[in-house]
Amino acid sequence: LLLLFFLSLSLNTQAQLETRWWYFGLGAGLDFGSGTAVSDTSNVIKTGGAGAATQSDASGNLLFYYGHDTLVNRLHQPMLNGTGLLEEGQSEQSTVSVPRPNKEGQFYVFTVDAANTYFGVPQENGFFYHLVDMSLDNGLGAVVDTAKNIVLMDDSTSEKISATLHANGIDYWVMIQQSGTNLYHAYLVTENG
Repeated sequence: LLLLFFLSLSLNTQAQLETRWWYFGLGAGLDFGSGTAVSDTSNVIKTGGAGAATQSDASGNLLFYYGHDTLVNRLHQPMLNGTGLLEEGQSEQSTVSVPRPNKEGQFYVFTVDAANTYFGVPQENGFFYHLVDMSLDNGLGAVVDTAKNIVLMDDSTSEKISATLHANGIDYWVMIQQSGTNLYHAYLVTENG
């Protein structure tokens, strides 16, 4: 009976297709749509060693990806208003994207500048967000003019951004460490910002 119970649980699972595509590095990519990683070289971002982010919809369709300072649409072309985003392309984890709660087709993309605390090199920029609206540019998406390169922190930050779903199942937490300290900054992402 115990075996039947566990088998029945596995029949009701669903894949998280929002993470189907991974684009990173020097034009590298992976497609997990079949359940096994399959190479995909459509990635037009050519910045090795840089952090990257990829976003798909609930059906696993590629929406956009990010590398260095550019958001790229599903046609592998720079997104409208998606170039010149502030960040440092050589950061370990320079970006993360989360859906805007209760706003279908909108995503916040968070970026961070590099912090080289080992050599005492200060950060030039900081920690930013950019709002992507997939209803713009005939469904290819665009970065909203009034929500691009918005400074969240101009202090020196670590090169690692992390995001997780809030306990309410709707909102998100985005966290980053202040460089050279034991201070962490947590940002609550809601439908209002």
